[in-house]
Amino acid sequence: FFSTNAIFQNANTGYTYDIRNFGATTASSNNAIQIQRAIDKAHVNGGGTVYFPRINNKNWKSGKLIMYANVKLLGDGIGDTLQSATADTLITYQNNDFTQAEGARIKGLTLWGNNIGTVGLSMQLLYHFSFDLKISNFTNYGIYSKGSLIGQFENLLVESCNTGILLDSFNAPSPTLLVAPNIIIFRGGEI
Repeated sequence: FFSTNAIFQNANTGYTYDIRNFGATTASSNNAIQIQRAIDKAHVNGGGTVYFPRINNKNWKSGKLIMYANVKLLGDGIGDTLQSATADTLITYQNNDFTQAEGARIKGLTLWGNNIGTVGLSMQLLYHFSFDLKISNFTNYGIYSKGSLIGQFENLLVESCNTGILLDSFNAPSPTLLVAPNIIIFRGGEI
C-alpha cells in the first residue's frame, strides 16, 4: 500500500514521507541514511512530515540526523521509539534563518539513547516545537538548546539523562523563550 514515489498528500502539513518508503526497517542496526533521505526530501520540497510508524513495538534505530525548519517528525505516540545507534547526538536542528515561522517540530515519539547516545535533541538558532515527546537514557543531555529563540514543549518527559535540559543563550539574537507545560524530568534531569 506504499506509493512508489514515497509520498502521500496530507492536507494539514503538505506531504508526508513514510520512512519505510526510503528503505528504513526495524530490523536494521542503523537507519540514519534512509531516515535522512526522507528528511532531506521534505526539506527540498519546502517542508512536510517525516512519519515513523509503530511496528509491533520495535524500535527505529538511527545515527545522527540533521533536521531543518518546516520539517516535522511524527510518530504514533510516545511508545513509538527512535533509538540511538551511535555515540552521538540523535537529532540536531540548525537554522540561521529566523524568518521560518513554522519552525521545526517533533510529535509523538520517544528518543532513546540506549546509554550510548550523547544528546537526544540539539537545537541551535531556530524555533522549535515538540509535543508528546519522551527523551530517555542519553549519556549527556536530553535536550541541548544553544541560541534558540523559542522552544515550546508540551507533554515532555526527560528521564535518565546526565542533564535533562541545558539552555545556552549564546549568540541568540534575543533571549531564549522556553514554554513547557506538563514537563517532567527524572533522575539526573536538571533544567
